[in-house]
Amino acid sequence: MTARILHLSADYPDSFQPNKTRAIAGLVEGTADQFEHLVISLNRAGGLAALLQPGALLESRLAGQVLAVRYAAPPAIVAIARAMDRLADRLASRLQRIGFQPDLIQAHKLTVEGPLAQRLSARMGVPYVLTLQGNTDQKLLTARPDRKGALRRVWHDAQGVMAFAPWTASWCSEQLGARPAPSTIIPCVLPHDDLLAPEATGPVIRTAFHLDHWRNKNIATLLEAIVQLAPDFPDVQLEIAGDGTPASVNAITARIAAQGLRDRVRLVGRVTPEAIQHWFHQAAVFALPTHRESFGMVFAEALLAGTPVLHPSGCAIDGFFNDRPFARRVDADDTRSLAAALAEMLTRQAVIKAELAAAQAAGELDCFRRDHVLSAYRRFLEQAIGEAGR
Repeated sequence: MTARILHLSADYPDSFQPNKTRAIAGLVEGTADQFEHLVISLNRAGGLAALLQPGALLESRLAGQVLAVRYAAPPAIVAIARAMDRLADRLASRLQRIGFQPDLIQAHKLTVEGPLAQRLSARMGVPYVLTLQGNTDQKLLTARPDRKGALRRVWHDAQGVMAFAPWTASWCSEQLGARPAPSTIIPCVLPHDDLLAPEATGPVIRTAFHLDHWRNKNIATLLEAIVQLAPDFPDVQLEIAGDGTPASVNAITARIAAQGLRDRVRLVGRVTPEAIQHWFHQAAVFALPTHRESFGMVFAEALLAGTPVLHPSGCAIDGFFNDRPFARRVDADDTRSLAAALAEMLTRQAVIKAELAAAQAAGELDCFRRDHVLSAYRRFLEQAIGEAGR
């Protein structure tokens, strides 16, 4: 009999918000032939309803394997525990009406969906597992240390935990205590995961992000690093891919002009998902010293495309390669270190790309490829269901 998985996610595309990230959707859709999935896609509504009816189920729409819901609750950073308890009761009744009794519940964040999964697990008599994405969990745990006790119980009561990246699992273990079994590391399913052999290029640094997020992506520090590089690398160029609002484009353009970098830095607009790896491939380095990043698919896409990456310490893909020269980590707030790392990666491009090519050939980057990710995810779910049945 096909096992049934109930997913709880605020980050799943649905009829209320179709443009949400597809990080969780890739896992669900990629294993639909092995499991019967139902996703409860959560959409929080604030306002007066959040104050008067926390946890109220305002609207629900069932379409295929997605039950999109709007619920009333204050922001998680303010108070969400009572709302999630009440919402769990209402969702359990809704699931009973549609006849979906899961074998396993998966909460796709610890701090928001985790308490909901814990309550539903108790109501429905089935185990739950957690996904650690990183950014939101870190932000909420840091902002609300008073909730650590409740979240520690959510963390330790889970049948299993999977994390998008090693740093997330380590950070949560430090905050909430080590679990008996380590977290399973399962990256996101990438939109494209072609393997391209590295090739030598000119001193071109490339980066890509949604331009509306330019402050978090730390473009100011990256521009300052280019200023420091320029005297020793007169031909260095920085190209920035991504689209955004006119206000964001104007803000970045103004910073480029203020730094005197009009001849060195250019915005290239949106590069399509189908073309992004080949665009990365033609760069010496992919650099994105973002302040906060759960995983950062672009880092993995660039490495598979044969381009060394510079990533921030303590987030994104930190922990996968332990300071290998083709995946250099830096303090995102240290401009000098960032400039020095870029200088070394440009100077030693041939050597670093040769090591990246060897890592590709040895299968060290297979952990980011679709088939490997989905196989690991299937095993994770099967193990959690099997252990719960013993």
